[in-house]
Amino acid sequence: MSISRAFQRPRRAELVEQREAALHRRAKLVDQFGEVRRDDAWLVIQDKHEELHGSSFYSTGQIEEVNAIIAAYTPDEFDAAVALAKSRESAAV
Repeated sequence: MSISRAFQRPRRAELVEQREAALHRRAKLVDQFGEVRRDDAWLVIQDKHEELHGSSFYSTGQIEEVNAIIAAYTPDEFDAAVALAKSRESAAV
């Protein structure tokens, strides 16, 4: 790889591939919660994104950041995050 290529911005195809990979890792993460907690996992992910980044199109880095946060939760922390997300959801209605 040439030096000039090393400093170039990634091509669009590479960016799309990176985003798809991050979303695939997210789907695998959600699957780890099992069928019973799958909806809770998606709710927590949505809530964490809105808390950190607002409600918009999320970059690959933002997706990876939220993936890492959710993956690091202990079971008790996840339960607390679900409760918080549900309370925010009901307050918004």
